[in-house]
Amino acid sequence: MGNPTVFFEVAGPDQKGLIDFYNKLFGWKTTDIPGDMPYSLVTPGEGGAPGGIGPTPDGSQGHVTFYVGVDDIAGSLAKAESLGGSKIMGPMPVPGGEIGLFTDPEGHVIGVWSGDMQGNGESTGTPVVWFEVMGKDGGALRSFYGELFGWKTEKFEGMDYGTISADDNGGGIPGGIGSAQGSDASYQTVYAGVDDVEGTLKKAESLGAKTLVPTMQIPNGPTLALFADPQGHTFGLVKPQPM
Repeated sequence: MGNPTVFFEVAGPDQKGLIDFYNKLFGWKTTDIPGDMPYSLVTPGEGGAPGGIGPTPDGSQGHVTFYVGVDDIAGSLAKAESLGGSKIMGPMPVPGGEIGLFTDPEGHVIGVWSGDMQGNGESTGTPVVWFEVMGKDGGALRSFYGELFGWKTEKFEGMDYGTISADDNGGGIPGGIGSAQGSDASYQTVYAGVDDVEGTLKKAESLGAKTLVPTMQIPNGPTLALFADPQGHTFGLVKPQPM
């Protein structure tokens, strides 16, 4: 069994603006962590991963990403580097544990987490239910993450895309790794699970977001869409395929 995907993060130059956007869009409630670091925790709806919204101290654009639970931050960062990734930072102490950040061989920013998972104690609003990495070479990316985290992927028929079930990543939220045919899209992100993808996408636009991928139905799969939030971060919406 592989390592679990346990946390998501949105970081940008205007933390307050991000909190306002996502709380209005998804009905989340945020709680500031104590201490000198400006960071807010969010526990989305039932069944979703907890997360955080923070600033980028250097004023850079930041990211939407996910964190994978590991036993050894330094060891995981060193292994990522040995497989062709690059360490960004860490190990760094945070309330409840340690974190680190690295880039995979295509430059996607991913986090690792060790310790007790933090949250604001209240499940509120729309849950974050899926993570995703999309790049130029889906097969190479799946190989990288399989070696690093022990993830097993199941190929999605007709697409260069592999899904990782919750069981295959240690009980964390499920996800997918791949490449988009005829597109040079490259990003890492998470998806919020919604009942009305198109309606939520329109609400995001009314709050200042821009549509990146319009609402689409994947054959024999979910309905999904992607938007860029007001600070340019890619974020997904998904409605699972009816059983």
